[in-house]
Amino acid sequence: MKDAIRIRNLIYGYDDRMFFDHFNLVIQKGTFTSIAGKNGSGKSTLIQILCGLKKADANIHIDGYQMCGRNICSIRKQLGVLLENRNHVFIKDTVREELEFPLENLNLSTDEIKGKVEKISKEFHLDKILDLSVSKLRRGERQLLLLATALIRKPPILLLDQPYLGLDEKDKKLVVSILKRYHKNEHATIVQTVEDLEDAMYGEDIVILSQGKAILFDTKEKVLQETKIIKASGLQLPFMVSLSNKLKYYGLVDHLILDMDEMVDAIWK
Repeated sequence: MKDAIRIRNLIYGYDDRMFFDHFNLVIQKGTFTSIAGKNGSGKSTLIQILCGLKKADANIHIDGYQMCGRNICSIRKQLGVLLENRNHVFIKDTVREELEFPLENLNLSTDEIKGKVEKISKEFHLDKILDLSVSKLRRGERQLLLLATALIRKPPILLLDQPYLGLDEKDKKLVVSILKRYHKNEHATIVQTVEDLEDAMYGEDIVILSQGKAILFDTKEKVLQETKIIKASGLQLPFMVSLSNKLKYYGLVDHLILDMDEMVDAIWK
């Protein structure tokens, strides 16, 4: 499997603080990876470096392109990006115009742009507010619009910094289903950052980031068994992991179970 993202010897810091010191990470194409860490662990900084917003001393390749000035436009064409910014300022006036904006330079006809906007707005439940001013959007609606804007070009790589921020449970389930479907149907590479390990379970692989270091990186099933390391990083274990550990202690299950239906079957078999 080819690499979607390869980071070698990343060094980055400012104001006498070192965020990354010879940091290495390889994310393969077509994977859904969650980068989990507490606030200040370097998650957002890493996303900003990967999309070229922060310059760092490193050997970085995105979809085969080396991160450098002459390649930055080619790299950004491969990316759909959501930045964690509670004060994000939209470029256009309405929801419709904001969704149209990423499509303007793709040589699409007016009808093609209209069709793509209608399709993704329905998917994200924004179709009823297409002509609403972005200044009147609620927090959850703003987040849905930002996510829809990141996906509308169907980029092969998504870099999503805290994609579930500000969403209620209903909208969160909607976004999770959209991301899983996009990952499967488009064979896309998805990298999301999270502060809650419950949210990390939506993907396949997990990176635990602590003080600028990837202290764990493997499939979620393997990472979530490293309870001592996870707790030492300041993160809380997901409910299903804690439940599995307790039931293993009492001999009711013999392995880590992350799915509730599977858990019920294991207990009552």
